[in-house]
Amino acid sequence: MSAQAKQHGSGDGDRPQGRKWLGIHFRCCNVYGRLYRDDAGQTYRGQCPRCAAKISVPIGQGGTSRRFFEAS
Repeated sequence: MSAQAKQHGSGDGDRPQGRKWLGIHFRCCNVYGRLYRDDAGQTYRGQCPRCAAKISVPIGQGGTSRRFFEAS
């Protein structure tokens, strides 16, 4: 494994230290993007990279550990 791959969190148990995000498949334009956690840590917010449709996902107790979702 290269040092570059380890730096980007590809190694066993390694996690990047950057902002928390969710992966989203935007069905409106059939593209993938990311939603990033807001400063208050209560919502993931973002928009479709192609048509700019906005989306927000609240963070709550009893949520899911899934990191990838679809949005229409």
